[in-house]
Amino acid sequence: MGDLSTYARNQLVNHVLRGVTAAKPAKVCIALFTADPTAAGIAANEVTTAQWPGYSRFDVGVLASAWSAPNDGLTRNLIRFFFNPNAGANTLDITHMAIYDAVTGGNMWAFKELVKSKRIEPGDDLSFQPSTLELLLS
Repeated sequence: MGDLSTYARNQLVNHVLRGVTAAKPAKVCIALFTADPTAAGIAANEVTTAQWPGYSRFDVGVLASAWSAPNDGLTRNLIRFFFNPNAGANTLDITHMAIYDAVTGGNMWAFKELVKSKRIEPGDDLSFQPSTLELLLS
């Protein structure tokens, strides 16, 4: 299950019901979280470079080749999403992911809890192989 953020819901209402043109995101990036970001997009729960040196959001790139066509609101990643190895001394439990429109800052569009949290030890990297990350917007 994926959830739309407050920002995305407001964009949708404005676009569909109020005739306000919604801007297409300049980028689509995947962010990792150690706790639920909630619909409000609690940035404090996103992994930081202090916790995971070398961490940065994954820039998805060309959208049409990165995500499957929607089927009943469901899409899957078509490419491997890869995060750099944890070059620090901390162990992290990744519990959620989110979609942002920027590599840093920006607006959160959607988020979801991982089916199983991922423990990242020093030296570990994290990747989502094709078709392993599903977003169902309902």
